[in-house]
Amino acid sequence: MALWNFNSLTSRLKVKTKFILILILVAYSSIFLVGAASYLVGRNIINDRVNFELEFTTETIMADINHLIYDRFGDLEILQGDLILSDPEALEEEKTEVLRQSLITFGWYDNFYLTDLEGNVLSSSNTMALDQNVGNEAWFTDLEYGEVSVTDAIESPFSEQEYIIFSNTLSDSDNNVFGFIFAEFSLDVMDDLLSASPDDVDVFLSSQDGTLIAEKRIHEEAAPNSYISQRLESEGYFGFNGNDWELLVQIPRAIAYAPLNEFALLLWFSVLVVSVEVILLGGISASRLVKPIQILTEGVGKIEKGNLDHKIRVDTKDEFGFLAENFNKMTETLSEKNRNLLAEKGKYKSILESTDEGIVLFDSTHHVIAFNQPFKKMFNHDPLPNEGPQDIFSFLKTKSDNPLNKLRLLKIQSLIDSKDFKENIEMEITVNEPSYRILYLYSRPVVTDEGQLLGRIWSFSDVTEKREAEKSKDEFIRLASHKLRTPLTAINWSVQMMVDNGFGSVNEDQKVALKQISMNAERLNSLAGILLDVAEISENTLTVNPEEFVLGDLLQRVYEKNLHKYSGNEHYDLQLEKTEDAFNQKVKADPKKVEKILSTLLSNSYVYSKAGEVNHVQVRTKLDLNLKKIILSVHDTGIGISKQDQANVFKKFYRGERAMLNFTEGVGLELFLAKTILDSSREKIWFESEEDKGSAFYFTISLV
Repeated sequence: MALWNFNSLTSRLKVKTKFILILILVAYSSIFLVGAASYLVGRNIINDRVNFELEFTTETIMADINHLIYDRFGDLEILQGDLILSDPEALEEEKTEVLRQSLITFGWYDNFYLTDLEGNVLSSSNTMALDQNVGNEAWFTDLEYGEVSVTDAIESPFSEQEYIIFSNTLSDSDNNVFGFIFAEFSLDVMDDLLSASPDDVDVFLSSQDGTLIAEKRIHEEAAPNSYISQRLESEGYFGFNGNDWELLVQIPRAIAYAPLNEFALLLWFSVLVVSVEVILLGGISASRLVKPIQILTEGVGKIEKGNLDHKIRVDTKDEFGFLAENFNKMTETLSEKNRNLLAEKGKYKSILESTDEGIVLFDSTHHVIAFNQPFKKMFNHDPLPNEGPQDIFSFLKTKSDNPLNKLRLLKIQSLIDSKDFKENIEMEITVNEPSYRILYLYSRPVVTDEGQLLGRIWSFSDVTEKREAEKSKDEFIRLASHKLRTPLTAINWSVQMMVDNGFGSVNEDQKVALKQISMNAERLNSLAGILLDVAEISENTLTVNPEEFVLGDLLQRVYEKNLHKYSGNEHYDLQLEKTEDAFNQKVKADPKKVEKILSTLLSNSYVYSKAGEVNHVQVRTKLDLNLKKIILSVHDTGIGISKQDQANVFKKFYRGERAMLNFTEGVGLELFLAKTILDSSREKIWFESEEDKGSAFYFTISLV
């Protein structure tokens, strides 16, 4: 019973402790949030109030300045209308007396001056200025007849003291301008006017170029961002053009925010008191939580390092005990799965090592994650976990003299450099590192059933011996083809002489038989040439000799040759479409190879005609300025190519079922040869076809 009461009490204490901690945290957060919000709101209110007061003060002072300046314009207009001053014949003593009396009457000025149009001082309340000249002063040269003008604060021409100078023209009774009157207005008046502003603000009056005219400064100079300020530019004086003066009124932020800072100090003192309470109460509760947390932390650290057999020992019946129990169950599950994964890894490793092919697997970031011993032996390299294809495939760094092999190596390099993991590649490459070999390469992406990319697998097979055997076979074919062509040429020439009655007359039946012999000899000769080209491809010795030539000349020659060749067949309609923009273009290619490809396409269109129907065949050209190429195409209305055969059209020795029925004597090398030639020249060949409707084969040639 006592044990039950103790446990119950402990449980209640835990609940109360958690509740108190939550209340303290809520109270602490509430004080902080309310205080921060109050401070921000108070700051905005003070900003608005101070800005309003500064704006009002600025407008009031500027209005006073404008009134003051406007009234001074009136002073000069009064003087302009004075009969003595406007009389050119009046005595200088009389004018000087008027000027001196004006100083007493108006009270704002230190001196008045009267000059002629050249700036010579004729009369003045300042006797030191008589007979001096102000014509070279900048403000004097800018005076305009008939207008009152006012300057910024400038140095007097007759002393080192600064004044604001007001000016006006003097005219006689006939309105002829004969001079100028100007007055030196004391800056002390401006200082007195600014001093009438509120006590806690600084006021500065300056010109647009930054020249200070008057000021009232009661605070130490500080950085601009430590003030709240308002600026106002003068817009003239009640219809008169005035100076572009600027008024700045500012108050230090420290003074403006003083009440708010006092509030913030009280707030932070309250927060400090609450913080002490939280630390004291939190420390009491935390002391009961530290030990199980330490045990959990140490246990998780050991599990993280791979010790999945470790058990976390927390015997409490609270949340920590529940958490430790679940951690132990989780590690048991992970340990079981880890053993299964190791078993699977061993099985896959055995499979990987059982093949003679060199295999390497990279993850999606191009880092090696697995390889087998045949790969290590093949490339004499033991890949490190952080290495990528660029580090392991040393053959990519070697130069290749074979153009086709070079293109294939560039293809591999571009696949490695790109982010596209979707493409499969399958090709043969010749490598010289670490030794000369011919390798069959196959690579494809590795993805999950859900389409998630895991990486890419590369497989290499050493086919050097196989290709060397094929090379011997190709050498035999090449030699046999050369040996066949000489007698075949002689046979063809002799038969043609007999057909042309070169050895005596022959009858029609004999001519038919001789033509058949000639056709078959020519076919054998063509086949021997194809076998020679295929042998060169196998030996990587196929050469392409590009030249510059006019495309139309070659097309016309091929057209006439094939037109003559098939002239006896009324079901074969051959046409050459002469598109002017393409037909007369100069191209760069191997003319013999282009002629061979065209002849192959035309021969195919002939032999795969539909029985009893006219096969309309067209040779077309199209200029593509974007690609800088011409697209040649051969269109026919023959038997077409079935969908199941279309994927294999360019494969070596491949012939479709219907093609073999239509023409039994083909060997399936012509289109393979055409594609290989164009690939090696970085050109393209493709086709469009529909069964029983015909085909269209296209290939490109580069413009000069």
